[in-house]
Amino acid sequence: MVTGSTEEPLVTAPEQDSDSLSIAVLDRAGVIVGVNEQWQRFCLDNGGDPDACGIGASYLDVCAAAGDDPVARYAVSMIRKALLGELSTPATVLTPCAAPGTTGWFDMRVVSRIDDSGACEGALVCFSERLDLGRLRPRTNGSSLPSPTRPEPMSTTVADPRELLTFPDVPRLELEETLTQLTERAADVLKAQGRLRELLRANALVTADLKLEVVLRRVVHAARDLVGAKYAALGVLGEDGLLDQFVHAGMPPEQIDHLGRPPVGEGILGLLVDEPGPVRLRDVSIDPRAIGFPGGHPAMTSFLGVPIRVRGTVFGNLYLTDSERGEFSDEDEQLVTSLARTAAVAIENARLYEDSERRRRWQGVTTDATQALFAGGNDRPLHVVLEGARQGAEADAAIFADLDDEDVVTAEIVVGELAEELTGRNAHAKLSTLEPVLRHGTPLLIESYRRREVDPPLEIPIASLIAVPMLRGQRVVGAVVALRFQGRRPFDHTDVEQLEAYVGHAAVALELNQSRADQEALAVLREHQRIAADLHDHVIQELFATGMALQGMVYRTEDPRDQANLVEFVDAIDATIRRIRTTIFRLNRAPYGGGSLKERLLSVVEDARPALGFTAHAEFSGPLDQAVPEELADHVVAVAREALSNAARHAAARSVRLRVTLAEELLTLDAIDDGRGIGTPTRSSGLANLERRAKECDGTLEILDRDGGGTHLRWTAVVRYDR
Repeated sequence: MVTGSTEEPLVTAPEQDSDSLSIAVLDRAGVIVGVNEQWQRFCLDNGGDPDACGIGASYLDVCAAAGDDPVARYAVSMIRKALLGELSTPATVLTPCAAPGTTGWFDMRVVSRIDDSGACEGALVCFSERLDLGRLRPRTNGSSLPSPTRPEPMSTTVADPRELLTFPDVPRLELEETLTQLTERAADVLKAQGRLRELLRANALVTADLKLEVVLRRVVHAARDLVGAKYAALGVLGEDGLLDQFVHAGMPPEQIDHLGRPPVGEGILGLLVDEPGPVRLRDVSIDPRAIGFPGGHPAMTSFLGVPIRVRGTVFGNLYLTDSERGEFSDEDEQLVTSLARTAAVAIENARLYEDSERRRRWQGVTTDATQALFAGGNDRPLHVVLEGARQGAEADAAIFADLDDEDVVTAEIVVGELAEELTGRNAHAKLSTLEPVLRHGTPLLIESYRRREVDPPLEIPIASLIAVPMLRGQRVVGAVVALRFQGRRPFDHTDVEQLEAYVGHAAVALELNQSRADQEALAVLREHQRIAADLHDHVIQELFATGMALQGMVYRTEDPRDQANLVEFVDAIDATIRRIRTTIFRLNRAPYGGGSLKERLLSVVEDARPALGFTAHAEFSGPLDQAVPEELADHVVAVAREALSNAARHAAARSVRLRVTLAEELLTLDAIDDGRGIGTPTRSSGLANLERRAKECDGTLEILDRDGGGTHLRWTAVVRYDR
C-alpha cells in the first residue's frame, strides 16, 4: 500500500512481488505525493535522506542530481513521457545502484497514472532488485540513477560492458519503436523544411514590390505554387462588402474573357465574405452552396479559401482550387494562412506607398493649377481645374456638371477621353447620380458603376466615379466629376478626400482670381465711364448736330441725287449714334450686371465666355428695358443662355453674334455663329424648350444654315403692352 499525506491510498502496488517493490507516486509536476513502506525502509536502511527523496520532493530534481549519465538521461526521459500521459504500458529501465547488500542492479518501471476520464494524473515509479545480475557490480562515482538511497561512492569492478547488452523484451521493443519514430519524424522534418523554404520564397516574392497591382498578382501566383493548386484567384472587397476586383492565376486570358463579368461574391465565394475565416472543401462541385458559376467555367473539385486581413479588416480573399494531391490538407491551410499574413503586410505597405505617391501627385497638380489660375490671362479657368483633377485622380476623364433652372444636370465641360461623347450629356436631376452633389453638396463615390441601373443606359464604359461639389461661399455652383473606365482600379475614399481638397483649393484660387479681375474691371469701368461721358457729351452731340444740319440741307437742295445722298448720310449718322449708345451702355455696365433686360443679357454673354473661349458680340436695338414685360424678359434671357450654350457645346465656333431687336410689337433674338452647324444635337430637350417658349409668346423658332457655314438661330415673340 502506498500512502501520501492523506489517509486514503493513492495506488495499490502490484500483487506480484509487492513486498520487494519500492514504489513512489508522482503528480503531474513530478513531485512525490506518496511512497510505500518498502521505499521508506530501503531509504532508511541505506542511510538515505527521507526529505530529499520522500514525499514533497521533486523526483525530477533528484534525477537531475545524478549528473550526465546516459542511463540516467534515458530514465528521466521515460519519467517525463509518463508525466505527459504517453506511457499507458510500463517501461522498464535497467539501472545501476551502489546500495550495500544488493546486487547493484535494479529494474526501474515507469507508467502513467490515468484516471477514469482518461486524463493523466502523474506517474508511478517502481524499483525492484535484479538478482540474476548479482555477479556484476557497477562501478560508480556517485552519478548513477538515484534509488531511494544514495550511499557514499564505492570502488567495485565492472564486467565487460558487452555482458550488459541483454536487454529485456520491452525495452528492446521500445528502442525499435523509438528508432522508427525518429526516422519518421526526421522525414517529416525534412518535408516540413522543404515546405518552409517554399513559404519563405513565396514571402520574399510577395514583399519584393511596392505597387499594389503587382503585389496582388504575386500573392495569387505564390499561393498557387505553394500548395500546388491548378487555379488561384484573389477577390478584393469594396466598401459595400462585395467583390470589386478579381485577380486570376491558372486560366488563360481568353478563357477569362469568355467568362464575362467578374463574380460579385455569391455561392462558395460568399462564404468568406459573410463569415471571414479559412474554408476547406474536398469537392466544391457537390457542395449545395456552389452557385453562380457562369457558363464555360472550368470544372473544379477541391477548394481552399483564406481571408487576407489588413489592420483587422478583411481586404480580400484568396481562393485556391484543384489541389495536385487531390485535396488540400491542414498543412496547406496553415501555409496559405501564413502567406496571407505576409500578404497583408505587403498590401498595407503598398497601400501606404501608393497613398504617399497619390498625395505627392495631388500636391503637384494643386500647385500647378493654383499658379496657372493666379497668373491670369486664361480664358478657360475651368479647363485648368478639370485637367488638374484628371491628372491628380489618374482618371480617364473629368467633367464639370451643373444643374439648370429646369432641374436638368448637364455635362458642360469635359476633358480627357471621350470628351465629345460626354459633352452635353444630360439627365433630369431625379435620374442623375449627381443629384446629391449638386443639390446638397455631398461628395459621391461609386466604386462599381456597372452595378447601378442607369436610365437611359450609357454606352460609355464607366467603371468607377467620384464627384465633389464646387462651392462659391455656401452655394453649390457645380460638380467636378472624375471617371475611370472599365479595366481600371476603382476609386476609393482617399481619392474622394483628395479631390475634395483639390477642388476646395481651386475654388479659392478662382475666387481670388475673380476678385483680382473685379478690381481690374472696376478700374476699367471708371475709365469706361469717363470715355462714355465724353462720347455722350461730345461725340453724340456733335454727330447729332451734324445729322440735324444734314437733314436741314435735304430740303434746301433741289438735286434729287444730292437729297438721296444726304438722307443716306443722316441714316448712317443715326445708326452710328445707336451703336455708340449701345457702346456707352456697355461701358457704364456694372461688373455684376443689374436688373434690366440688357444687363441680364450681357451677364449671360459673360457667363458663356469660359465655355466659348471668347466673348460673344452683343447688339441691342429698341426700348428693350422700357417696353419688354418682366415675364417676356425671363423668356428672352433663357433663350439667349440656351443659344450660347448650344454654340459652345456643338458649334466649335470662332465667333458668335447675339442680336436682340424690338420693332413695334415684335421682339427678335438672333444668335449667329460661324461654326460647323447644329447637326444632330444630343440634347433635343434644349431646342424643344426654345420652341415651347416661342409658342407661349406667340412667336416662332427657326434654325437657318448660313452661306459659308455656321448656324443662325432666330427666335421671335410678340410684345403685348396690355399684359
